[in-house]
Formats: sequence, C-alpha cells, structure tokens
Amino acid sequence: MALVALKNASIFQGKHLVLSAVNFEIAAGEFVYLIGQTGSGKSSVLKTLYGDIPLTQGEGHVADPCASRGSIIQVMRFAMPGFPSEA
Repeated sequence: MALVALKNASIFQGKHLVLSAVNFEIAAGEFVYLIGQTGSGKSSVLKTLYGDIPLTQGEGHVADPCASRGSIIQVMRFAMPGFPSEA
C-alpha cells in the first residue's frame, strides 16, 4: 500500500478548479520531486495532502508516519460524493 496517494482527484481553490484527474502513489522509501511552472497547482496538491484544502472529488490517503513498521494507518480518507467510504 502507498504511504501517500490521490486517485481521480479534482482539487479546487474555492469554486475554481485547479487540477483534475490527479492520480499518484508514493511508496515507502521513494523520493519524489513535485515540479511545475508557477501557478500549476503544486502548492494546492500539498495543501490537499495536509488537509488545508478539502478534497471534495476523488479519493486520497496519507499514512501515519508514526505507525509501527508493517502497519499503515490512514489518517486522512476521502471519498467521492455519492460513493460509500471505507470505515
């Protein structure tokens, strides 16, 4: 399971769509860069991951970095409106 993931996510700043169809997974031990032009949505992705911007469309999770090895606890879980979410 990925430590960080977004699936079919649309990220909004207020009513303005910033990014759509965002899909990625980051596994334990991976090192990634988030690059792009000014205003392309990099900060919006990060704000969504740490909860400053609510994810209203799509699905995402961030694992608890303090969880014991081999145990991934989802501390943020979002589901698309109209679809049941995991409990």
